[in-house]
Amino acid sequence: MLLIKETESLPNFIPLIFPDMSYKSNTKETTKEASKDNPFLISNLPVSESKITDTQKDKNISEEVPNNLQNLTHLREQIAGHMEEELLRLAIEIAKKVVHREITTDREVILSLIHVALARLQNRTVAYIRLNPSDYQYIITHSDRINTGKTIELVSDPSITRGGCIIETDFGNVDARIEQQFLEIERSLL
Repeated sequence: MLLIKETESLPNFIPLIFPDMSYKSNTKETTKEASKDNPFLISNLPVSESKITDTQKDKNISEEVPNNLQNLTHLREQIAGHMEEELLRLAIEIAKKVVHREITTDREVILSLIHVALARLQNRTVAYIRLNPSDYQYIITHSDRINTGKTIELVSDPSITRGGCIIETDFGNVDARIEQQFLEIERSLL
């Protein structure tokens, strides 16, 4: 059995007071002073009040949990939707850079683009193909590779970005500029 006495050698000794045990002290003031200074003092509340408080806290928590879970689910869906849109925008920007690089390194891209654009026109008579001046020079030297059986007039136009073209006919136009094609992709995805 361990016995601890209040002595001069233990000046900071503060007794713990438990609800079902009483501390025997010389005066009531000693007990009050000890309870003020003791951070480990166990409350002398009756057990029934303590249980009611805990029960009410449990009830409040149990009511908040479903609401919090629903809020988290909604927040997750918002974040996922936002991230999906941002990822699509990022993918489109990356594709633009890749296409731009491909256009500057592979001059055949403009020939392929003209063939595709002319195919969209089917049997319409072509009046003009407006091209970037750099692409215009390349197409002039390779005009024999654009044999469609239609009347084609090439026009140099600095407002057309490299790698794109606009084909104008009496029955309508085909906008085959790269930036216009990316706008169509963005509209369909976003």
